[in-house]
Amino acid sequence: MIILYPPGTLPGKCPSEASLVWTNFLLTGNRLPAYKVEFLSRPQRPNPLKAESEVIWMYAVIKTGGKQYKVSEGDLLKVEKLTGEVGDTIELDEVLMVGGEEVKIGTPLLPDAKVTAKIVEQGKDKKILVFKSKRRKNYRKLNGHRQPITRLQVTGIEA
Repeated sequence: MIILYPPGTLPGKCPSEASLVWTNFLLTGNRLPAYKVEFLSRPQRPNPLKAESEVIWMYAVIKTGGKQYKVSEGDLLKVEKLTGEVGDTIELDEVLMVGGEEVKIGTPLLPDAKVTAKIVEQGKDKKILVFKSKRRKNYRKLNGHRQPITRLQVTGIEA
């Protein structure tokens, strides 16, 4: 036996947007009634990809330290160690792709594109523990490693 209760008929028991489905003895023979709440209408979240404004953000895919990063202006980025002092401005010229109003894809690199960034911090990453052991031989070795890193703040993208 299935009884459908319209929204708002059971005050305090169900949300006003929900329909309460009450099923007695739902194929199991339980004496306790089972119930299910189904939402009739869900509020729609705004889609950030379909923004109302006309602003189109420029982004670039760069390659440094053997890894690829998607960056846009103002991003903070943690990369492998680069030479330079804190506050220096560096140019990353290994640009694989630039996007925005029009997309440019390199083969493999874009010849005239570059990303400028400012060095924010020179330091070390979190410690990684390396544990080696051989079973039944009482051999255990624990080493720690901290990779040197550079934190960058992207200041501009030129394509």
